[in-house]
Amino acid sequence: MSLFTKVSVLTGAAASLALLGGSYLIFTVTRTILEESIVDRQADVAEQMMSGIDRLLYERYRDVRHIAEEGDLEDVLSDGGNMVPVDTKIKEFAFLSGPWDTFSLVNASGTVISSSDRSLVGTSVRDRAEYTPAYERALVTEAYYSDVILSRDTLPPTVVFSAPVQGHDLPGDPVLGMIVGSLSWSSINDIVNDLPQDRHVELFSKNEILIASNQKDEKSLYVRHESLVPVLEKVDAEPVSLTFFNTENNVSAVVTAVPSKGYSIYKGNDWILSVETPTTIAFGSAVKTAFNVTMLLVPIVCIPAALFLFVIARFFMRRVRALTRVAEAIASGDLTQRVPPTFRDEIGELGTAFNMMVERLGQHAVSLESEVEKRTQELQRFKLAVEHASQHIIMTDVDGTITYANTSAEQLTGYSQAEMIGKRPSLWGGQMPKEFYEDMWRTIKEEKKTFAGELQNKRKNGELYWASSIVSPVVDAHGEVQFFVGIESDISKQKALDKSLLEQREAVERIVVDRTRELKDERARLVASINSIPLGFILADLEHRIILKNPALEEILDMSKNPGTIEEVSNSFGIAGVNDVKFNLAESCRECVVLKQTLEIKEVAYGQKFLRVLCAPISTNEDREHAAGSGDIIGYVILIEDITEAKILERSRDEFFAVASHELRTPLTAIRGNAKMLLDMYADKIVDKDMVEMLTDISTSSVRLIDIVNDFLEVSRLEQGRIQINKEEFDVIDVIEKVMRDLMPVAVKKGISLSYPTEGKSLPHLFSDKNRVEQILVNLIGNAVKFTKTGGVTVEVEPQGNFLRIRIQDTGTGISMQNQNLLFRKFLQAGEQMLARDVTQGTGLGLYICRQIISRLGGTIGIEKSELGKGSSFAFTVPTIGLK
Repeated sequence: MSLFTKVSVLTGAAASLALLGGSYLIFTVTRTILEESIVDRQADVAEQMMSGIDRLLYERYRDVRHIAEEGDLEDVLSDGGNMVPVDTKIKEFAFLSGPWDTFSLVNASGTVISSSDRSLVGTSVRDRAEYTPAYERALVTEAYYSDVILSRDTLPPTVVFSAPVQGHDLPGDPVLGMIVGSLSWSSINDIVNDLPQDRHVELFSKNEILIASNQKDEKSLYVRHESLVPVLEKVDAEPVSLTFFNTENNVSAVVTAVPSKGYSIYKGNDWILSVETPTTIAFGSAVKTAFNVTMLLVPIVCIPAALFLFVIARFFMRRVRALTRVAEAIASGDLTQRVPPTFRDEIGELGTAFNMMVERLGQHAVSLESEVEKRTQELQRFKLAVEHASQHIIMTDVDGTITYANTSAEQLTGYSQAEMIGKRPSLWGGQMPKEFYEDMWRTIKEEKKTFAGELQNKRKNGELYWASSIVSPVVDAHGEVQFFVGIESDISKQKALDKSLLEQREAVERIVVDRTRELKDERARLVASINSIPLGFILADLEHRIILKNPALEEILDMSKNPGTIEEVSNSFGIAGVNDVKFNLAESCRECVVLKQTLEIKEVAYGQKFLRVLCAPISTNEDREHAAGSGDIIGYVILIEDITEAKILERSRDEFFAVASHELRTPLTAIRGNAKMLLDMYADKIVDKDMVEMLTDISTSSVRLIDIVNDFLEVSRLEQGRIQINKEEFDVIDVIEKVMRDLMPVAVKKGISLSYPTEGKSLPHLFSDKNRVEQILVNLIGNAVKFTKTGGVTVEVEPQGNFLRIRIQDTGTGISMQNQNLLFRKFLQAGEQMLARDVTQGTGLGLYICRQIISRLGGTIGIEKSELGKGSSFAFTVPTIGLK
């Protein structure tokens, strides 16, 4: 409450008491008049405060527009003019023109190039949401001010102002940049806090959010107050005053709310300022005093009034004098003086404002001292860093005279700082040609660029050393060279290492030359060897390009053209009208590479020739025993052998055996029949026992010769494909039992067992040639019985997919590992002494015939395992009815 208001209230109360004499009616009128006075005064105060806020925002808006029109800003933004005056102007304006949080100059791309807050320089206003509208409006040449901005990043609130900086000297007045300022919210709070806290002053945004208050409760800030919404919604263009019960603090109060009307070009932000005075404070004490004075002190009201006015005058004069003394002390430099707290009237508010001014001056002084200390520490740290740097660092004036040298410079050159200061770098330099130094001085002094190079220097003790040198000119704002900075590093060890590496490289190159010559000699010998072999030879890479071939290849294949790829060679195997079936050599080579295995094609028809083809992969694995299946494949080798003559000889031999066997069987049959007839009819009549034994030998030998002839004929038919396979469905158990019954007498005679453990198994029927399966069983089981002396022979059958696997195991003599590889070949018997054949035991064609038959039946045959002295295990597979 102002001093004028207090005197008016007291005078009015005294007059009312004197005139009305304590009348209750006059008391009621007095209360009403007093209430209206408070409301009017409160409305005036609210409008003044709202007008002060509008005027403050107008001034900031005007200031931004004004500084945006400064010509030196256009120069900086258009052609990169001198930034120093602009930086100074931005910082001074932010400090002198008013309370700004930040005040920045932004170019057209949104980058801050000068700011009162150095941390913002180089950042982009487009990355901050509160600055984006200001940036966009400036680009379309419009000045801008925002509503109050509330966010976690901007608390306390702020208002953003911006104005475009246009190039008026450029065609079309383009936007070169903008001035962007963020209002310090403390200036709003200063206006709001002008009233004492017993009156609630609250500033609301247009969406009824409390954005400023003179109360200390910060929890109520920046939220919507529902209890005041009915009052705020009634505010239009004129103030609204009413007595209102606030449900938030359960207090009845006189509330006055006024809207923002703007100021000049600033049109306002639709904010509402309310002043709320509790009725107990507004006129409660006054009413009580008036009532007591009316009832009790009417006769003596004048004298106390006069005395009261006298005391008030002296009281206020004493406070004014105290304020004057404090101002004089502060003017003399004592910023510790403060105005003592007094009543909340105009003088008290003046004292408070005076104290706040002194407080800010003190804070600014402390800030300046802190900044000076900080800069001093930074310079000290920089000096220490340079002094203790590992590189040799010196500084010279524009004439090359040394003004500074660090510790490393002393260590590298051997000269002390005292010896170097005032001298030139030629003190330890001068070892390079004159042209080197002329180029250096031209670069750093005339071109004003950094020079870098390697040079040789001499230490104080006469020792030469190599250094890597960088010399940079330091120029001022006008581009004039002020001094030079030189940095050198000792690279003598690196030079020695480079020399050693060069010598090593030359040695390696000599080794490479020698090795290349050796490889050429080795290649010549290899090519000569390959060209001398009678087989066709091809060396190819993984792209199937022919790297090397020998003359024998062209002779064997009768090739008129020189093939370059495997495809060209492969095509020669399928010439139309020559071969019925095309052999794909390229596909076989690809299979060889994928499987990493040697592939052999034993017989390939090539016109009138027969060829044998081998394809072997070339691996990087040096272990020849395991190279086939490991290592990286880098190519392959093809060997082609002409086996036409061998094929003709083999065919002639087979035809001879077939003809001879057929021609021998007729007389042998006659001999066997006649010998048997003689024995049957006359054996008991011949007295000479030698004669009977001779006839028996003739009969037995004829039977064995007929078996041999039959085996020869069987082999001939199998090899020539003239054997007929008659497939039918049958039960293999019946066949096994029949063969075992036939061979059981032989097994019993040798004292060995012959078993087939069926155990009630149910096996699928076979779909094959029953007689041929029986022939295979007779051969395998017969061999097992033949080579087993003790123990026995066991036959097992088990399903294996769409096949039956029949296994014959014995406890016989067994077969060594090296002899197992010779099984299933012609004229080799299934015994340990394979190469010393026992002609009385057979022809050695049994297993070979079995393999030929089983291949035509669609199955497989082989030895599973065998161990000398423990026995062997043979097995073969036959398709079941499922493959019918």
